[in-house]
Amino acid sequence: MQWIKVFTDIFANPKIKILLKERDGDTFFRVWIQLLTIAGQCMQEGKLMISENNPMTAHELATIIHKTDAKMENILNKLIHLEMLIYQENTYIIKNWYKYQSIDKYEKILEQNRARQKRFRDKKKEESNVTQTSSNVEEENITEKNKIENNRLEDDIKAGENGVDSKQLISDIVLDTDNKMHKKCKFCGKLLHINDYTALYVNIVYKDIATAYERCTCNEASKIWQQYDEYIEK
Repeated sequence: MQWIKVFTDIFANPKIKILLKERDGDTFFRVWIQLLTIAGQCMQEGKLMISENNPMTAHELATIIHKTDAKMENILNKLIHLEMLIYQENTYIIKNWYKYQSIDKYEKILEQNRARQKRFRDKKKEESNVTQTSSNVEEENITEKNKIENNRLEDDIKAGENGVDSKQLISDIVLDTDNKMHKKCKFCGKLLHINDYTALYVNIVYKDIATAYERCTCNEASKIWQQYDEYIEK
């Protein structure tokens, strides 16, 4: 709280009149007002607290208000006697705090708006986290799907179930000096020219990509192509 309420008829209050009749009555009254402001700053339902879980002692109040311990205890006892102050569970509490210091309607609206804005920010943050998580999961699923698809295409390149693997005949795409795309024989390294561009693009999707290139005539490659031809003729 940034302010406390003080009624205009405060000096007509019998308890305040009794305080003012005391020796150093003005001091008693000033300390009372200071205690009200401290309670307002604490914002713990009228409790006089040094921190959230630690109540102020008489000595600490004396230090804050600049009074001796004896003087402070005398004033506190007088306020307790007049039932303006309560001492409960080692805690000094302003009696009837909310009766006299209820939150103003305007202040209450501001507090409600602050709470509403906090809930809105928290909700947006939560939605953002959920969206991010969903995005990550979706990205992981796409990556996994692409990996499976790539593996499937690699498997499809193998020609049939007879164990003939036409992929054995070629390796990675290389560029010759004329910047034409070639593949090379995995056995002898000979550059293999493209014979059929249509077959090349069709077989990239399906299988037997090696069939789009010229056949190498080295001994090892010839053996594999012979097995391949025998499979195709079946």
